[in-house]
Amino acid sequence: MSSRLTVIAAGAVLLVAGGSAQAGTRKAPHCARSGARDVAADARGRIYELRTHGLAPWYACLRSRDRPLFIDESSPPESVLSLPAVASPFAAVVIDKLSTNGPVSEVNLIDMRSGGIPTALAPGGVSDLVLTKHGVVAWIQAGDPGVPRSVRRMDRHGDVAQLDSGDIAAGSLAVSPDGRHLYWTREGVARTAAA
Repeated sequence: MSSRLTVIAAGAVLLVAGGSAQAGTRKAPHCARSGARDVAADARGRIYELRTHGLAPWYACLRSRDRPLFIDESSPPESVLSLPAVASPFAAVVIDKLSTNGPVSEVNLIDMRSGGIPTALAPGGVSDLVLTKHGVVAWIQAGDPGVPRSVRRMDRHGDVAQLDSGDIAAGSLAVSPDGRHLYWTREGVARTAAA
């Protein structure tokens, strides 16, 4: 009788071990390592494009989490992605889309930890974009015809504020190395604000 229990116990161990081995062979979704092209990256995270079957979807991924977050598909002229930035654990990108009312620009701030993506509309388009590791994205909004350019910022909660407007030089927006200050030029004069 005891030898029969030993055989049953050994069989149960083999079944459990076999189930564990099978579970280990299932692959969890992970950030693409081959066939992908990085469009922006730092040491901890990346935005990459994965071209498959004529499609060009963009993903953001924090390397430590290894879980891709779908951003959008780049399919000109309907959807064009630009100005990608990574300051882990955050990423940002501008998505220009065609709508029934004409082109629409969106600034997307991606938290690669939680998958949250606050979005701000940017009528007239975006010429510059910077991102801080504290979860603040800032951009120069081109403005509709007759509307001056403006500098805007959005925090990780989706709150948007206008920092300045007027004759702002495209290409002048920058962020300090510590991510705490923003800089730009208006009418040839350097301006600054807290990020």
